[in-house]
Amino acid sequence: MPQSTKHILLLSSWYPTAENPFLGNFVQRNAELLGSKFQVSVITIEPSKTVSKITLSDENDGNLRTITVLFPEGNRFQNWTRKHKAFKKGLTQIESVHLIIGHVLLPNAWMFLEATRRKKAPLIWVEHGSYFRSELNKKWSPYEKWLLRRIVAISKEIVAVSETLKSDLKPFTDGKNISIIGNHIDEKLFTFEVKERTNTIKFLHVSTLDENVKNPKGIFEACFLLKEKNPNFELTVISDGDYEHWERLIQELDLQNQVRFVGPLNWHEIPKYYHQADAFVLFSEYETFSIVLAEALATGTPIISTNVGIAKGLSEDVIELVERSNVQELQTKMLAFINSELKFDSDTILAEGTQFYSTSILKKWDALIEKYAR
Repeated sequence: MPQSTKHILLLSSWYPTAENPFLGNFVQRNAELLGSKFQVSVITIEPSKTVSKITLSDENDGNLRTITVLFPEGNRFQNWTRKHKAFKKGLTQIESVHLIIGHVLLPNAWMFLEATRRKKAPLIWVEHGSYFRSELNKKWSPYEKWLLRRIVAISKEIVAVSETLKSDLKPFTDGKNISIIGNHIDEKLFTFEVKERTNTIKFLHVSTLDENVKNPKGIFEACFLLKEKNPNFELTVISDGDYEHWERLIQELDLQNQVRFVGPLNWHEIPKYYHQADAFVLFSEYETFSIVLAEALATGTPIISTNVGIAKGLSEDVIELVERSNVQELQTKMLAFINSELKFDSDTILAEGTQFYSTSILKKWDALIEKYAR
């Protein structure tokens, strides 16, 4: 693909670090995607116990440049002042930019403000966070509310990753237009393979297992009920979180023969589990996007899910929806799938997934970048 001379500075409140390599990995993938066409520079700042002064590393991977600035970890006040100094040091390494793309408002969107002030470039704010939900936005601090107002005021464009998030954002954006550009999957990685159905039905779940959002307990309780009706199933759970206490629950529920845990895994290691799965299960209370649903579509895997994230916009031909927290209904849908009462066409599922291909998402970003990059 011909390279553009446009230079983009990409910043994010969430980005993978040495201590947390999965934090904001979807933002890193966005940087890599944009780097396939544009010049992209990323600045990340991290507290560290291994340095005694602000330390900078600078790495290039094709058109993607990543500047990592470490600062000595201290108390709350010291961290505040040091991270601001670290970010300013990172900015000095960047020459002129045509556009700034800032991902995730909280907690570090002050970087977006500082960068736009110093680099005199337009800002596109991209939101992924779940903190705009009604039950969470009431807990915002005065500083967070001020930061939101400032980012809304200076953003040339606001981007949400789904209709769900756009709806949650709308009351806080002063009537500004909110575009929707979802996260992407790598269609060369998440490919289709014909599923060989056996007497044991294989379900798959991929998540952080965050108890407050993903509701893993509900999934395991549904499996407990399902085992009484038909024990001929397996559930593979892939997670980059700590699942030791969930393994104990599985033992208590006597589901060791039905449920297994895997992970953490890198992105390229995950597709084979979709290829082996007969259906994907998601039981979240809330999602702003849910990349795992896009991955399921790209691999031709039927979905059983609550109506969250991008699930709201999917055709009923590719997904079976269940009510949030309704364990009994989840069990019923899983049993119906085992009994072949729910049937899906792989070609239809694959067609639905093309909207999240890297090529499709890059086209949307290309149009937006060309609109604002000076």
